[in-house]
Parts: sequence; C-alpha cells; structure tokens
Amino acid sequence: MQNKRIEKLLELQKDEPSDIFIIYALGMEYESMGNTTEAVEQFKLTLEQDIKHVPAYYQLGLLYLKSNNEEAAITYLTKGMELAKEKKDQRSTNEFKALLDELAN
Repeated sequence: MQNKRIEKLLELQKDEPSDIFIIYALGMEYESMGNTTEAVEQFKLTLEQDIKHVPAYYQLGLLYLKSNNEEAAITYLTKGMELAKEKKDQRSTNEFKALLDELAN
C-alpha cells in the first residue's frame, strides 16, 4: 500500500517538481517505511523550497535523534523552535522544547 502512495506522489512530482506538499509527503511516506536516508533527503528538499517549513525541521530532528546524531537533531530542533516562536505557534514551540529538554537530560 505504501509503495502505491509513493508511486502516486512520484508521478505527481513529475508535473510539479517543486511542490512542497508533495516533497514533504514523500518524506513522511519514506519515514513510515523506515527509509531514513530518503526521508531525510525529502525533508531537506522541503526546506530548500521553504526555509520556514516548521514541520520539516521537526521531522528532521526526530530522524536525527533516532539515528543517534544528537548534534544534527539539536540544530534542526532549535531552528524549528525559533521559527515556531516567530509564527506564534505555541503548540509546535512546546513540541520542539519537549524534545530539546529530553536531550538535555
């Protein structure tokens, strides 16, 4: 089932290669399949299209945490939290803060 979703997203991406929704959705699909490398690639592409895409920072932070790359995780989580604060998105700010606090302990 997931491969069909990825196939559909890749097909859509042919027509809209810079569509941020498609790129981010591909990242989420790859992450759900356990394909961390491809997920990271898609989330980074998301940020290339929109440097202020808060959810991409969160997903990258989580993926780097899972792969025990705390330095990269902290970098993305900190930047994401700053952007969430800028956007006055308290829920996202709290989610980033909770992960960063967890890393500090």
